[in-house]
Amino acid sequence: MTLANGTLRISNANLEAGLTTFVVVNKAKGHHALAISGPGLKNAQTPKIGPGGTASLTVRLKAGAYTLADPFGNGFFDVKYLDIAPAAVETARGNSSVVNTSTVPAAMCSTPEINP
Repeated sequence: MTLANGTLRISNANLEAGLTTFVVVNKAKGHHALAISGPGLKNAQTPKIGPGGTASLTVRLKAGAYTLADPFGNGFFDVKYLDIAPAAVETARGNSSVVNTSTVPAAMCSTPEINP
């Protein structure tokens, strides 16, 4: 995530629920910070970040909508929104037996064979 004069840029907005660390880089001339609000978060904010400085903020995101803002830059007038998807969970039942069938996929489209 990058903070610059009046802008807040997110490098990856495709996040899932779970423990997430935001690394914030201040590319502006003044002091900035990152504040996140949403489900289960209270007062989640980096300390003030000086020009050229970095800070990180680790939070546990739940599924839902979050607001990201710079309280020292444009305040809560310039915000970004994240919609966090539930974490993907894979479960399986059974034993350790594996069955490998040899199948040939069906043709996706039919084209006549050309014989030279």
